[in-house]
This record gives sequence, structure tokens and C-alpha cells, in this order.
Amino acid sequence: MNENSPVSELKGVGPKRAALLKKLGISTLGDVLEHYPRGYEDRREITKISELRLDLQNTFCAYVLEDAENTRFKSITSTRCRVYDETGKITLIWFNQPYIKNALKKGERFLFYGKYRKNFGKREVINPEITPVPETEEPKGTIVPVYPKTEGITQKQLRGLIKTALESMGENRADFIPVSVRQKYKLADREFSVGN
Repeated sequence: MNENSPVSELKGVGPKRAALLKKLGISTLGDVLEHYPRGYEDRREITKISELRLDLQNTFCAYVLEDAENTRFKSITSTRCRVYDETGKITLIWFNQPYIKNALKKGERFLFYGKYRKNFGKREVINPEITPVPETEEPKGTIVPVYPKTEGITQKQLRGLIKTALESMGENRADFIPVSVRQKYKLADREFSVGN
């Protein structure tokens, strides 16, 4: 694959997703690589459940207390799951993401990132992003890019798409700046700049 390859050649990009990506101006793998972040989120600070900050985005590590459950009301599907750490328990809720249910199994540990709120006195985190954390690893937050997006495509999906595009292209990425100019001004090559 190269920068002129259609985005539909990437794994997980069917006609529907390709149409959504086109709304963002993404038709080729080159377009994917040049869909630059509009900002970054610092998720390095990991908070205990008892110390979650109200009405703010928080990163916290917790275990799944019980398998997630889906319920449906009219056109809205909600997925609920209780999680815990050594300081407390909290309910996580996702809207219209029923597939989340299959990812959350009792006893498994995850890093969650989402907005903490109180709803009629109940403590909840809404639509958190999830990252599995094996028992053998230390939970570690990170800085993540935030991309311009369109309805129907999540930030996590965009980050995954860009990662897949980078892996699929390998080193088939042209460098527009001559080596002499990069050396003179101490600039990184494109491979480093786009892939990191």
C-alpha cells in the first residue's frame, strides 16, 4: 500500500465507514496520515475512584465487578457496568455502544477515561474509553491526540485507523523536505514525525 491507496483497502473500513471518512476529507491513506490532531489530552494522571473530580474527565484503573448489561429504551441502548478499586465502586454507562458489553468481563482490569458526574445522587462515568491492563503490567496513562471527527466515528476509531494506515504502508512514505534542509535546520524526517 502507498499514500494513493484508497482508504477502503484498510482492514475495518467498509463502504459505510469510507463514506463517513470522506466527510472528513479522507479518501486515501495519504489523507489519513495528514488528518492531524486539533489538540491533545493528557491522561497521565491516574486517579482513585474515591478522588474522581466532578464534571471533569478522569483517568482511573479499576476491576470489573460484574459483567456489563445492555438495556434498551425506545431507540437508545445503554450499557452499564460496575467497577471497583481499593477506594470504592462506581457505575459506568455507555450510550448506543452495545458492543462494549462483550469487552467487559468480571474480574478483568482496565484503564478508563471519562467524565465523572452525579445523577440524582448516583456516581457515574459516562461513555468512558477503555484500555485493558493485564495484571502483569503497571497501569500507565498517556497523552493522546484529539482529531477533528464526524458523527459515526469515535476518537478511538480514528486513532486505530491512523495506526493501521502507518503499519500498512511501512516505509512507503515520501519525505518532502530534502535531506540537506532537514540537516541544516535539525528537522526530523517524515517517518519519525508522522509515525510518533
